[in-house]
Amino acid sequence: MNKTSANSNGFYGQSNLSKRLVYTFTKFIWLIAPGFTTQFIFRMFFSPKGFKTSESQKTMLQKAEVFHITLRDKTVKVWKWGEGPAVVLAHGWGGRGIQLSEFISPLIDSGHSVIAYDNPAHGDSGGINTNYFEFVETIKAVYDSTDGVKAVIAHSFGAAAALNLDDAVKGNIKLVLISPIFYLEEEIYKYARMFGLYEAPYKKVIEELELKHGFNLSDVSPSTLSERVSSQSLIIHDELDKITPISQATILRKYLKHSKIIKTYGLGHSRLLKDIKTVDHAIRFLNGSQNGK
Repeated sequence: MNKTSANSNGFYGQSNLSKRLVYTFTKFIWLIAPGFTTQFIFRMFFSPKGFKTSESQKTMLQKAEVFHITLRDKTVKVWKWGEGPAVVLAHGWGGRGIQLSEFISPLIDSGHSVIAYDNPAHGDSGGINTNYFEFVETIKAVYDSTDGVKAVIAHSFGAAAALNLDDAVKGNIKLVLISPIFYLEEEIYKYARMFGLYEAPYKKVIEELELKHGFNLSDVSPSTLSERVSSQSLIIHDELDKITPISQATILRKYLKHSKIIKTYGLGHSRLLKDIKTVDHAIRFLNGSQNGK
C-alpha cells in the first residue's frame, strides 16, 4: 500500500470503523456462503458508478456518427467525429468516452477523426458489471473496427488498456497516457482495501475473471507490458494525483523506450482532461513533437 494514499480516517475518507465492519461482514459470509459472497462482491465492486454528462458534452455526442460493437454478450457504443487519421479516446473506470471531450474539436481542427467509446457497463454501452479484462478487449475491438488509427489518448485504466493495444499492434500507434497506472494488480487490490473487504473472496473473483478471459492479471498489467512497448508515448500526470500517485507514471516512463513525461501541479487525477495545456501538449505530440512542446 502506498503510504501517501491513506490517512487516519482510512482510504479517501473511509473510516477505520466502517472498514472493520465491512471486513468482519465479508469474512463472515465468505465462511458460511462463499458462492454468495463472490457474487455479492462482483455485483457491488465491479459495477461502475454513472458519469454525469454536461450539456455541452451531450451536444457533442449528438453531432457524431454512431455505431456499435458487440463484445461477448454486451453492446459497446462508439462515436465518430471528423475525417482523417483516427485518434481513439479511451476513458478510465467510472468515466465514459465523452469525458475526453476537450480533445475532440482540437483534434478535428488538426486534421484527425476522433473515435470515442463507452466501455461495457459505462455510459450508453450495455451491461451492469465489467472488469479490466473487458477494458482490454474493448479497446482492441474498437481498433479493429476503425480504419487508419494513428493514436490513442487514454486516461487511467484506459491508459493501461492502451498499452495492451500497443502490444497487439506492435508500435504502429502513438500513445498519450494521462494519469496512467503501472502496478495494475496493486491498484486493483487497493480498491478492495479502500472499503475494508476481506481479501479472499475478492481474490477469488479475480481468479474467476482470469479463467473466463484466458489471461492472468499480471499478463495484461503495464508492469509486465511496458518493456515491450515500442510506440512513441507522451505521459501526462499530476503531482497531486491522489488516485494514482505520480510515482507510477515516473516508473512507467523508465520502462517505455520512446517516451517523455510532462508533470502538472494541482489538477489531480481527472481535471487534467479539461486542462487546455494538457490538450495542447497532446495535439503537438500527435502532430510530430516527441515531447508535446
